[in-house]
Amino acid sequence: MDWQSGMNEAIKYIEDNLDKSIDYEVAARFICCSVGEFQRIFSILTGVSLSEYIRRRKLTVAACDLQYSDEKVIDIAFKYGYDSHASFTRAFRKLHNTTPSLARSEGVILRTYPRISFNFMVQGTKEIDYKIEEKDSITFIGINRKMSTKNKEHFHSIWLFWREFEKNRMYDVLKKYSDEELVYAVSTRCDETSSFNYTACVKYNGSPINDNLELLTVKPQTYAVFNVPEQDESNIGCFIERIYNEWLPSTKYKLTGDAEIECCKDDGTVILMPIKSTLLD
Repeated sequence: MDWQSGMNEAIKYIEDNLDKSIDYEVAARFICCSVGEFQRIFSILTGVSLSEYIRRRKLTVAACDLQYSDEKVIDIAFKYGYDSHASFTRAFRKLHNTTPSLARSEGVILRTYPRISFNFMVQGTKEIDYKIEEKDSITFIGINRKMSTKNKEHFHSIWLFWREFEKNRMYDVLKKYSDEELVYAVSTRCDETSSFNYTACVKYNGSPINDNLELLTVKPQTYAVFNVPEQDESNIGCFIERIYNEWLPSTKYKLTGDAEIECCKDDGTVILMPIKSTLLD
């Protein structure tokens, strides 16, 4: 199954189970990745978190049930995962700006959030250059932060993190543990499905550690390597979106869900995405 089909199958599974229990692991299997990676990809592609999308869709179809059925409000609340009339009413009012009971009144205005459909198109106006490289295991040392995958707020959180990194002159602390002058950022899965770990780091040279830093070892991996174009350096998040939206659907590769690496060089940023060929499935 290709990338686009996998994303649409995941959405179909979610839509078919809005009135049932939705298992994020089942949805993630359609694109062969972890739950955390699926949530991160979903928020990057859509601009909304997976949980928020599901909440909006549940409340959209709940409004239809209220208008076109005689079910009791509390039964509809239970149907879409709310454990009380009060919690359902709060959520419903927040989305629709009215109560479930008033939603049955003639002429009331309700808000609809349509089902998402993924239809990727490579624009063709800007090429994306890449190369495939095999990398041995790498051990990094650095500072780790947990980032949320909700909406696209993690891009701003990462920006704030790097501002703090520079303000506190953390590179001066890290450079004594490395034999090169490059700074890396490594994104890895987190046990919490709505988060991922983000580490500002350098390659570790084995020196005794006298600071409050963390070691991170990345296993041997095949990477798609991208040099961020000069015009995108000020907003690397947009270039990463292009990788997901344009490059990935147009190739025979898929992400493995392992560590993603960014390397900050004097002549620009390099992004390494862990991939494998779909032909091997």
